[in-house]
Amino acid sequence: FTDIIPPHVLAGLTAEDLTLLLSGGCGDIPFEKLCSIITFVNSIGCSQKRLEQFKRWFWKIVKDMNQAERQQLLYFATGSSTLPPLDHGSERSRDRISITVDIQHDSRNALPMASTCGQRISIPLYRSYSMLKAKLSLALQCLSYGLG
Repeated sequence: FTDIIPPHVLAGLTAEDLTLLLSGGCGDIPFEKLCSIITFVNSIGCSQKRLEQFKRWFWKIVKDMNQAERQQLLYFATGSSTLPPLDHGSERSRDRISITVDIQHDSRNALPMASTCGQRISIPLYRSYSMLKAKLSLALQCLSYGLG
C-alpha cells in the first residue's frame, strides 16, 4: 500500500477519512436511490393500513433529510456513509446494497436500532409522525454509541 501512497500523505488521516477517499468521497445519496434499496418487514403483523401510514411517515422524513442526514442514515444502517462504487446499476448481488427496515412493537422509550452486518434497521411502530421523526433523528445522532 505504501508503495503507491507515501506514508506522509496518509499522516493525520483517520480510518473514516481514508475510506471516504478510497470510495470516491461523500457523493450525493439521492432520495430515489434510497427508495430503491430500502424495503420493509412487518415483523409485528400490523394492519396494512397502519403499515402504509408508517411507510409514508418514514419516506417523508427521509425525503426531507439533507445530504448529511442521508449519509447518517446510510451509516447507521450499513456502517458506511457512502454508497458502494459498484452499486449503481450493478447486476452482481455482492456489489449491491439492500437495507431492511424491520417494524417492531411500539415502545415510546425505545430508539431505532441497527445491525450494520445485516443492513437492518429495527424501528418501533411509533404512534405519531413527530415521534418517529424525533426518535429516528436522535438515533442517527448517536452514531458513536454501540458495542464497537
